[in-house]
Amino acid sequence: MEWQHWFEIIETAIWPYTLYGIYRVRVTSAEGVPIPIPRIGGTDPVGILNIGRSGYRTSKTNRSLGQRLREFWQGNHSSAYSCGLAARTLSLLPAFAGHRLWASVVLLADEDIQQAEASALREYFDRFLELPPYNAAFPGR
Repeated sequence: MEWQHWFEIIETAIWPYTLYGIYRVRVTSAEGVPIPIPRIGGTDPVGILNIGRSGYRTSKTNRSLGQRLREFWQGNHSSAYSCGLAARTLSLLPAFAGHRLWASVVLLADEDIQQAEASALREYFDRFLELPPYNAAFPGR
């Protein structure tokens, strides 16, 4: 699985809404430098806040990567509700003042999305001994 280049989430207004797969969100300084996040198993130098997935083209959860990222940015995402509004409250913490949110995606067929999300979360967990801060659980548990 190969992640595509990072792009600022505010740009999701122009991100094609027909794409599906998994995404990861990171936090950077105003200059675009990743803000490291201390984790139980070490410091995450990339600053990953969330790993998630789009819906599926073929079901009621038909929400594209662009729509899911826009939800995260606006605070209308399930992880934003459970962990606080990402774009609006991180700046209240001195370490994240002036932050920017970036995303990277992997485009996938419907049948590969759920397993890819679980694998990406498992890889993060195995490295840092906990999930990204804006993930509450492994998929399917």
